[in-house]
Amino acid sequence: MPLLGNGHRVEVINTSLRIKFLYDVCIFLFSKKTDLMIIIGGFGPKQLVLSYICRLKKLPMIVRMGGNRVRDLESMAFSFKKNHEYFKWLKFLAHSKIAKVFMKKIKVAFVVNASLSKLFHDRNVKIHTVPQFCEGNVQTKTYTLGSTVRITTISNLKFYEKAQGVIWLIHAVIRYASKTGRKIKFKIAGDGVHLKKIKQSLNSIDLPQNLSIKLLGFVLNVNDLYEKTDILLYHSTHDATPNVILESKRFSLPILINRCVEFESLVKDRTSGLLYSNQEEFNNKLDELIKDCSLREFLGKNSANDFKERFSFFAVKNTLEKALHSMLGKL
Repeated sequence: MPLLGNGHRVEVINTSLRIKFLYDVCIFLFSKKTDLMIIIGGFGPKQLVLSYICRLKKLPMIVRMGGNRVRDLESMAFSFKKNHEYFKWLKFLAHSKIAKVFMKKIKVAFVVNASLSKLFHDRNVKIHTVPQFCEGNVQTKTYTLGSTVRITTISNLKFYEKAQGVIWLIHAVIRYASKTGRKIKFKIAGDGVHLKKIKQSLNSIDLPQNLSIKLLGFVLNVNDLYEKTDILLYHSTHDATPNVILESKRFSLPILINRCVEFESLVKDRTSGLLYSNQEEFNNKLDELIKDCSLREFLGKNSANDFKERFSFFAVKNTLEKALHSMLGKL
């Protein structure tokens, strides 16, 4: 999308469709019009094939990395094994091995978060940070609260680590609600193999009367969910740039997320959101957010400005263009 926005001619090889993939590869092999291959998404057998073709054709190849793909595949394999889906476990385990081979082929990479540079710390790989973008205009927000505070988290529950983050938040919100007596409605959106585990965890807990927790599963109209949220919570140890953080910025939401290197590059503490390291910090900062309307507004508006400056379509389009010009001169 950003490449099209800058007037480049773009041809897409869809690796999810087997027959179409073979057809596109044949066209690609005999075409002399391509100047550059950018591989986006998975690091599976098809991407490995494309890397060998690029080498054969002496065609520059850039890999766009939205996260640690090897870790993602290993996590998926672990999830399916825990769920006794052994065929899928073996499939994702095999793909993780292929991804490790593919990683060694990378000479040039666009990473969405500077923290991903550590994946190449022992190799001479040219790296440029080009943030993930989120489509849509900034939405205004009303920061006054009703008698019940509406908080939300959204996570991809295909990953064990993210499900553990949701469970952490459930217990953290329960402790906070029990301690303060504040009325809270906590909505949890997301689907995946670990949703069942979260349901089991939630069913084993007696909630205080001032707290309701609702598991929404997959949400089709996520924009409506953001609009009806007062504060966005997030907790994960398995992300580079989660879409939920960018989307919450677009909706001018005050956000409270766990402190880690990846998130510190997305949220500046006390400027465009709040970061916490433990339960005590979580309690204090959530309480501060709920009590202080001016703080919610300050953080929400700064977060929206940060979205416009770094993560909007137009901002990323310009960053990508500069990265392409910079790297193509060195290829």
